[in-house]
Amino acid sequence: MCRADLQALAPLRRHREGQAERAWHQARERLRECEAESAAARAHLQTARERQMAERAALGDAHRGRALSVVELNAWSTQERRLIGELAEHAQRVQALEAAQARQAQDTDAAQQRLSGRRRDLEKLKALMARLGQETGDE
Repeated sequence: MCRADLQALAPLRRHREGQAERAWHQARERLRECEAESAAARAHLQTARERQMAERAALGDAHRGRALSVVELNAWSTQERRLIGELAEHAQRVQALEAAQARQAQDTDAAQQRLSGRRRDLEKLKALMARLGQETGDE
């Protein structure tokens, strides 16, 4: 390869490195957003659990020590199932967000590896150009 060929490759390599760097920054930002959303969902789940425990305790206190009619028992059971269902929905959302966060972490790692490869390619080209420049200077 001659020096002109290498000089023609340099802008292309710099462009590819820039693209890889922008992609990595975007992936890293999306990962931060996923982490924040997961943390918020976990906090919301914890709040929902605490609320459910308080509601269950209140329901238990309201019905403690007295006989319940079938209607009251069915209403209590319905409320319990609703609370359990809400918790299950929150837990599923947290799991989905954590899975998305894990995928985004993998994407971010892959983008960082691509960036490292592009940087290596550019460094190799610079080293080759420097060596070729030295060899031409020696002649």
